[in-house]
Amino acid sequence: MPKNHAAPALDNDKDKNKDKVTDKDKGQDRSSRVERAVFWVGSILAIVTAVMTVWDRAFAPSPAKLTIGFYESGTPSLSIVPSINTASDWTEGIPLQLKVENRGGRSASNVKVYLSYPSTIRLDAQYKKESKRAWNEPNEPMTQLALALENLNPGEPFLVPIRVRLLLPASVQRAMAGRPISDTTSVVYGYTIVADISSETAPSKRTQLTLQLGPCGVLVKRDSSVYWIGHGASGTQVLRVQSDYPCD
Repeated sequence: MPKNHAAPALDNDKDKNKDKVTDKDKGQDRSSRVERAVFWVGSILAIVTAVMTVWDRAFAPSPAKLTIGFYESGTPSLSIVPSINTASDWTEGIPLQLKVENRGGRSASNVKVYLSYPSTIRLDAQYKKESKRAWNEPNEPMTQLALALENLNPGEPFLVPIRVRLLLPASVQRAMAGRPISDTTSVVYGYTIVADISSETAPSKRTQLTLQLGPCGVLVKRDSSVYWIGHGASGTQVLRVQSDYPCD
């Protein structure tokens, strides 16, 4: 009777199938490990990116922030006791300084200032680039001066010397001079210069610069800082009213 050799062949096939299943399982296991590794790496990178974004927003320097005001008062308004000269309807040239400052955390590049004012003001300024006619609402003719200041670093101020003459009729001047200093009913004359300031790294900002002219006794009741126009060897100066000034 012939011998049966089929059984060992089946055993070999089973072993081969076991090997094939084992290799497949190993391949799937390696693929699963790679997928898990990619998932965790992606998760960690996302967390790191989020942390860095929060860190940047919390601690990064703030954008450039431009401001403008009068150097004398440190604010956008200035109260002045005018000199009396009834031979003219205009005040003398009043020397002032505009203070442009970057209060942000980053540099402001290519800073530009535009000063617009009505016909009741005559203004000249250093760093003037050009002058042109403009209009203000409601259809008020204005003059606009363009000033170029270049760059401003964070916390850096820049002073712009200007000289203004203001329309103050002779009749008003006589009334101011003739009133007793105890009379506080006089009208204060106000003048507005519209200042638009911007740079390549900061949005445009508009500020109204206000000059007020009136008797000293009236102005001190409205403003804590009042100035008068002095004349000396160094020329015309705007000086702060002190306790010895004949005001009250």
